[in-house]
Amino acid sequence: MGKKQIAVFFALRILFIALLLLGCAMVKRKTVPPTTAVESPKVVPPRETSITKDVRVFKDLHEIDLDGDGVEEIIAIYSTDKGLTGVKVIKIGNDKVENIIFKKSFITPDIKFELKKGIPTIIVKEKEYLFGLGLNKIYVWDGKTFVRKGK
Repeated sequence: MGKKQIAVFFALRILFIALLLLGCAMVKRKTVPPTTAVESPKVVPPRETSITKDVRVFKDLHEIDLDGDGVEEIIAIYSTDKGLTGVKVIKIGNDKVENIIFKKSFITPDIKFELKKGIPTIIVKEKEYLFGLGLNKIYVWDGKTFVRKGK
């Protein structure tokens, strides 16, 4: 294409855009008469439960039958909305009723769940800031809840 053809093409393009915008401005907008007003849809807020109340994001989830009743409990490790890391053990029965059997928050983000010698264990690694030593808080399952080992 020559320079003249490019200039004509560019001018036609600008003219087309201008006519398009002018046409949009000249079109009458249809409005709903006041007698047939449309109701705005009702906004239903999400259901906030005790399980998700302080949770920002789940970091780790484990399903395990802790109490031997045939129904798996959920061990949830999560970040809270206050910058902490939390652990919840949630029992969901056949009637879908939520029951939190264990709930604890920690300053450290370094929390993990594992089976140690067949015993469900939550390991919390915290730093002692004065000397920089790593301290572990260990919570073991006692048949009903997690209890801290070696207080």
